[in-house]
Amino acid sequence: MENIKKILKEIEQKIIKIIQINQNLTKENLILKEENNNLIKQLNEQNIKIKQLNETINNLKISKFLELAGKNNKKEVKNKISELVREIDKCITLLNE
Repeated sequence: MENIKKILKEIEQKIIKIIQINQNLTKENLILKEENNNLIKQLNEQNIKIKQLNETINNLKISKFLELAGKNNKKEVKNKISELVREIDKCITLLNE
């Protein structure tokens, strides 16, 4: 009978320990989920900034191109516009990945 009480006490202690471990893991899981959500939010913000910067770059390229276009012939202007459109398409493709 004494032996059974001892075994029961050991089981009880192990259950208490498992409960504590479970509580700690649950807390850690919540913290990690929150951190993950914050990182996802930061990533989305950075992607928006990248998109805005790419648009600014493209606008600057177009502006510079139009400045130079006045000095060049129409064929070169059409070629440059085609090149810019291809670059924009590549940027859009990269942003969508």
